[in-house]
Amino acid sequence: MSLDEPGEFVRVRGVQEWQAAGGEVGGGQRTGAGGSPVDVHLAEAREIASLVSEGANHYGMEFGPANVAVHAVSAAVELADGALAVQRADQVHTAGHLRALPPSRIGHHQVEVARGWLYHGNRHRALQSLQAARRVSPQLVRMHPMVRDTVYVIASNEPRPSQELRSFAAWLGLS
Repeated sequence: MSLDEPGEFVRVRGVQEWQAAGGEVGGGQRTGAGGSPVDVHLAEAREIASLVSEGANHYGMEFGPANVAVHAVSAAVELADGALAVQRADQVHTAGHLRALPPSRIGHHQVEVARGWLYHGNRHRALQSLQAARRVSPQLVRMHPMVRDTVYVIASNEPRPSQELRSFAAWLGLS
């Protein structure tokens, strides 16, 4: 892969890599130390993303460094690796990748981060991430089934749900 190839073809190849990573997640294969099929595909997508500028949208595919970074968080969440998910989410925030994404994508990312925090065992941070998602994309958050599931898990594990959680659940229509 090189910059000599037309940008749209480079992006298509990058999208294929992150989709392949998503397909591998379904198998749940982790061998650690970057050796899993998921990690290999994500590394290839990252390398390809480094060749393209952020924001181009060839064939309706918004492929670039920000989306690859966000997909890496999602992959860790799907593997139920909360520690890796929140570590990658921190890298997404630190690198400023969210500035390159539309509000709906940021909202979905924050929902994934909430799930990562839940897997990591921090229900309070999970709720904070859901609230961050609500601020940028309220309609997505209100309708997303993963949000409802996450709130249910948080509430069922709290000895006494906080006012903050009860209020959020009410906003979702769960109370």
